[in-house]
Amino acid sequence: MLDTKPLQEKIPLKRDLKKLRLKIRGLGKCDVDSLDGKICNLIDLGGFALAVFLKYLPTLPDSVQNKAVNRIEEYFFFHPQRGGKLLKRLSQAVRTARSENKAKLLAAIVDVATRSEKNLRIPPDLSALALEVVNSEVDSMRKSKAIEILAVEGEISHLPSILKALNLALKQIDSVENYQLAETSLFAIKSIGGEGFLRFLINPESPAAHARIRLDWRKHETEKTRPILQESRSICSSHEDFPQLILKIVDLSEFSLPFVSMIQEGLSHEDRWVRQMAAASASQAVNDIGIENLGRMLHDASYEVRLMATTSLGSFSSEKTGDILEKLASSDGEALDIRLNALYSLFSQKNREGISRLFNLSNSSIATNAKGLWALLMPKEEGLKSLLSYCQTAPSNTLREIFHYLMELSNPDDLPLILSTYESFSCSEKKEPFLEFLISFLRNREGPNLEKVISMLDDKQQRALNLLRTGILWKE
Repeated sequence: MLDTKPLQEKIPLKRDLKKLRLKIRGLGKCDVDSLDGKICNLIDLGGFALAVFLKYLPTLPDSVQNKAVNRIEEYFFFHPQRGGKLLKRLSQAVRTARSENKAKLLAAIVDVATRSEKNLRIPPDLSALALEVVNSEVDSMRKSKAIEILAVEGEISHLPSILKALNLALKQIDSVENYQLAETSLFAIKSIGGEGFLRFLINPESPAAHARIRLDWRKHETEKTRPILQESRSICSSHEDFPQLILKIVDLSEFSLPFVSMIQEGLSHEDRWVRQMAAASASQAVNDIGIENLGRMLHDASYEVRLMATTSLGSFSSEKTGDILEKLASSDGEALDIRLNALYSLFSQKNREGISRLFNLSNSSIATNAKGLWALLMPKEEGLKSLLSYCQTAPSNTLREIFHYLMELSNPDDLPLILSTYESFSCSEKKEPFLEFLISFLRNREGPNLEKVISMLDDKQQRALNLLRTGILWKE
């Protein structure tokens, strides 16, 4: 009799445990040329198949395991959203993996937990492995990922190790990897050590820092905290420019608000370069640093600190600091660069009214630049006409300071207006410098649009412009 039972459905490879085991075991017998492709094929199955692969990683020969871990780390870097259900399996795999592969698997765990947009938590009990990685010679990118795990654990005994990583990154801060390591380290230090410890990094002798540390670490025994602070002090002092460099990281960071206490400590540091860097960083956290602190920096003995503080004040609204900046720009007793910086800060606030009150200052350089910046805040055509009109009355010795504003406001179509201004001058003291601007304008705006405008001028003007551009009276 004919058997009418349906044929048993074929189980897909990605769910067939027996076949998956055979495939994984077979990797150890693959030739070098095909090994990488077969590993990738297994990883691309994802889900259950990848969980099985992770389980049997420790059974693979060393060379195969190394190559597989490289590909797994790469896979989760580019596809962190595919690892949510595999976090537990990843955390098991990292415990049994070869020592040189632990950092890579920890990096994969951090990528899945923090970059998958599913609000996942880093699995617990990984801090010992992460600390081992931070203290190792592993590269900066993977060390950063391990520090993220330590930040979640929040154990203050890990602070010296993170500080050592930070110090190492600062010595080669020009690379992207070390900058990221430094930034990650600072966030971890803030999370673990608190506000007081941040202040301690800038000035280990600060009474305010020690008072805050005692408050933040009150649940810890002094016998535990004292050696941590002593070791941290030693690490900080091993790098001569440590305070300036970490404040520079804060200044460059997109997220400077968590480091307000560190910036505040830097504002009162005895080293003027630290104060300067703190003043620069303050512009990234203006609302929390406070105008009062920056106002105090305006009276600092160091010119550089005053300069940075002036720039930082421009980050506030004109309602809050416009009067301070206006007064600073008007101060005859202040250095010219600082007065100009105050003027530029008013411009960054788009404070036209404040700038306009500086037109009649006795210092012609400030008054002329005020006119130029004021014109830049106007509609382009109006600003150009206003500035060309000002050229008629501007002191001859400051006329050149207007030219870069004119260049920014003018287009090829404005050539007739510029020529008209030049022709209106009656004295050589103004004609000669303005001619320099005209030559520069012709060079910078060269192209079909300018040629079209020139062709519409009268014969006399065309001959003159041709002479300026080529040195030849007429070009046939």
